[in-house]
Formats: sequence, C-alpha cells, structure tokens
Amino acid sequence: MKRSHEHFIISALALLWFVPGLGAVHLFDWDEINFAESAREMLLTGSWWNVTINFESFWEKPPLFIWLQALCMKLFGVGEFAARLPNALAGLATLNAIWWISAREGMRRTGVWWIALYLGCIAPHFYFRSGIIDPWFNLFIFLAYYRVYLLHKGHGSVRQSAIAGVFLGLAVLTKGPVAILIVCLSALVLLLIKRQILFNWKDVLTGMFCTLMIIGMWLGPLLYNHGFGFITSFMNYQLDLLLNPVASHGQPFYYHFIVLLFLCFPASILAFIGSGSGSETEFRKWMQVLFWTVLLLFSAVTTKIVHYSSMCYLPLTFLAAERIQLLFERKVRFSGLITLLLALIGTVLNLVFIVLPVIGANAPRIVQRYGNKIHDPFAMENLLAPSIWTGYEWMVSILFLIGLVCIILGLRTGNSSIVLSGLGLNALFIALFSIAVVPAVEAHTQGSIIRFYDQIKGKDVYVHTYRFKTYAHYFYTDMRPMDEKDGLYRIRQGYYKERGVRGPIELGDAERKELSALEFNYLLSDSVDRPVLFVCQTRKRKELDELNGLTLEFSGGGYYVFRH
Repeated sequence: MKRSHEHFIISALALLWFVPGLGAVHLFDWDEINFAESAREMLLTGSWWNVTINFESFWEKPPLFIWLQALCMKLFGVGEFAARLPNALAGLATLNAIWWISAREGMRRTGVWWIALYLGCIAPHFYFRSGIIDPWFNLFIFLAYYRVYLLHKGHGSVRQSAIAGVFLGLAVLTKGPVAILIVCLSALVLLLIKRQILFNWKDVLTGMFCTLMIIGMWLGPLLYNHGFGFITSFMNYQLDLLLNPVASHGQPFYYHFIVLLFLCFPASILAFIGSGSGSETEFRKWMQVLFWTVLLLFSAVTTKIVHYSSMCYLPLTFLAAERIQLLFERKVRFSGLITLLLALIGTVLNLVFIVLPVIGANAPRIVQRYGNKIHDPFAMENLLAPSIWTGYEWMVSILFLIGLVCIILGLRTGNSSIVLSGLGLNALFIALFSIAVVPAVEAHTQGSIIRFYDQIKGKDVYVHTYRFKTYAHYFYTDMRPMDEKDGLYRIRQGYYKERGVRGPIELGDAERKELSALEFNYLLSDSVDRPVLFVCQTRKRKELDELNGLTLEFSGGGYYVFRH
C-alpha cells in the first residue's frame, strides 16, 4: 500500500474514534472549562496574545492550545464540541506520527501494535476526547525528542536540531517550560548511560535558537504590553507546581505508578511480557529513558495531577507494542504471571465499569439505605442530583470484558488477530463509555449548577462563587467583559490605580486577597448596581444563610444559589 494511503486510513480511523460524541457532555471543571473560557474570551476581545480569565490576564498557561480552541469555536460556534475538537485532531496527528516513526525505524509491524494499543488503552484514547492541553503538549515534546534521537544518529545535524527546537518551542507555547526540562533531563540521562557526548555545540545552539524564536512569538508582545510582571507571575506559578502541592493536589510518591498501571491498561502490563530481551535497539533505549525520566520526575514533584504523567503514554505503549511483536516472533516467552496480572487488573477495572453505572442508576435507594454512612453532605447531594441513567449503561462494560478475554487468549495461543480484535473492542468500549456513561456521571457532579447557569445566560446579574474554585459560571452564563458603567469594574480599576499597577498580574498574593474582599463587600452592599447571585457548595451554605439580605433562589446537586 502507498504511504499516503496508509496515512489516509489512519486519519479516517482517528476521526471515526475521536470525533463522535465530543459534544455529548458539558465541559468539566476545572481544566476543560478553564481553557475553553479563555478561548471564548479571546473571540470576544480579539486579544489573541493575552490569555485571560474573567477578562483579566491569566498567567498560568501559554496560548497555543487556546488559539486552537478559539479557531474551532470561530468555525463551529462556542461549545463543548469546538472546545474538544483540537484534541481529536491531536489524536489524528499522534497516530500518524506513530506510523511515520515506525515506518522510518523499519518496524511497521510494531507500529500496528503501537497504534492499536494507543486506541485500546483507557487514558491515551480518552484524552483525545477531552478539552485539556496535554495531548498536543505531549505530541510536541515527543516529536522534539525523536528529532534529537535522529540528530544523535547522524541524520542531518542542522536540520534535525532546528526541527527539534521548533517542536520544543511549540511545546513550551502549549503548556510551559517543563517541556524543555523533560527533553534536557532525558538527554542528560542518556549522556550518563552512554558516557559520551551526544551532540556538538553547533547543534545545541541551533536548537536553542529555534526554541527561543518560537517562544518569542508569544513573549515579545506580552513584554511590550505588560512588562516583566507577567513573566514573573508565570515562572513563579511553574515553580510553585514543582515545589508545592498546588490546589490540594499533593499525593504520595507512587501516585503516578498507580495511575499508569490502571489507566494505561493493558499496555502497562504488556510492556513487561515474559522473559528474554529480544533485540535491544537504540530506539528502545531512548523510549525507556523518556518513560522513566518523566515518571520519576513527576513522582518527585510535589503537585501530582492525573494527567501530569501522560507524557509516559507514548513510550509506554511503544514498549508494550515492541514486546508483543517480539512475542509473536518467538523472541520472548509469555509468562503465567502476565496472564495473572492481565486477568486481575482487568477484572478490577471491569468491576468499576459495572459498579459505577449501577450506583448512579440506583443512587436514591443507596442514599435512603446507607445515607447515614456517607459523611460528606456534598457527595450525598451529588448522588441525589437529577440524573439521566437508563439502567443499561453497565452493559457497555461487556465489550471491555470480551476484549480482555481476547487479548489473553490471543497472547497465549499466539494468534495476533485475536489480540488485535481485543484491543479494537477496548477502543470501542472507551468510545461508547464516553458517550453513554460519562454524561450521566457529569449530571451528578456538576450538571445541576450548569443547567442553572444556562437558564441565566445573558441576564444582567453578577455571579459570584463563594469559597470554591470554578470556571463554569464564566463559560456557561456567557459572561461579557465589563466597562466603566459596571460598579464592580470601577472597584477593580480604582484599586489598581491606587496601587499604581495595570492589572492583577502586578499584585502580590496579599493584595489579591484584599481586592477580593473589597469586591465581596461591594457585592453585598446596598449600593451594588445590579442583582448578585452567590453560588456555594453544601459545606458553605450555612455561612451564606447567616448573611443579611440574601434569599435562596436555587438548590440542586450540592449547589446553592442565593440572590442579593
């Protein structure tokens, strides 16, 4: 088959798996709504260089992924589909990159397994149906790393280093400088292992120059318009993520090991098939180094969020693909321990996929019978939220069970077609689970309050969330930028003028808290220029109940809205 035909088939396959159902469920707080809201605000303000939240500078993330979302929203309208479409396209690009690299490295059969595993593993597949930054971030890092590998192999030094620098710059422009840290740490580990200089200074300087040129496209205009305050806030946030458990995301050291074990199943097991090493290729060594560098790096940092280890997905699925191919070439042996682990972990996951819909569909009965044992009132009210369960969603998990049986049976009998069928069933299960089960789960966790936001969309009110972090009220009420006629705007601008700053970027933490208190007092005052809706969760309801001048307007799913 011609190479172009192969890529056409892979692209069609990617679109078939990743695009249907993208808009079937509301965006999830925080990350999905955060990025989508920044994209929506870009379209409203026309300010493409400055990422904002609540129409004020947001220094936590660079703009590239948000640009992609904004372009999709311009084409398809503001909504869930457009917010997630960039990652479906990232899935298309990733699968094509996998095939291109596999063909270039002379391992096309391994490439088939690599694609099949990426489609058939839970998190790698599911992330292409999400609206978070990581799929594009990981792809750019991986492509930069591969170009560094080609550079080491002697394939056109200046060209490869320039391309590596461009991809690395795009990765930084997507999420931040941790991309440089990952590639440089991996290269350092390889240098220590090989005990030889991998590159010359000309290559290094060329790559650095191209990286800085790409980053400068974003930083240049920001420095001109906002000075160094933005850069300082951005870098402080990146360091805070590494050194402190930001937003209560502190987890034990082994957290990402567990995440990869379950969410990258079955690749997390298949990467360690049996005894016998087979042929130890240079590419395999580089993939091993990338995998362990990323895993240990994000296990060591204090802030641990589930998708921080997602850069491991590409090397992990390659290592699993290679072992499967070596197994069918009879260069490694399949051990009974691998069978046991596949069956054990697969059974645990299958039980979760069955129990989750059963609990959701029977939530009122469960609360009635076991409510006294649920000590979190917010969780209890989540369970009692209006839901959309049909009672048959658990049947989707049958596909996963059959797929698991096929994978084990095919590996034990040496039948590659049966294993591929099993991975295909897994991929189908993940897609159907995303469409049938995830929306019903979302109805419990945040559906009630988002439906309320939809009802007040476009109304002339202030919406203030009380003591919990969220971005949902900005996106789903279609919040518009304020100007001089808005009292809250005058409060903010007066504070900035008093402090001699241009915006929140130049404020310290104490000053931001002081401004927040001033805004809250204004919203509670009799002089506020329009109605105010205060939103809180169950745990803080009593505090708002005790404030004068507030009346309860809405309650549902653990959320309460008070009107002033």
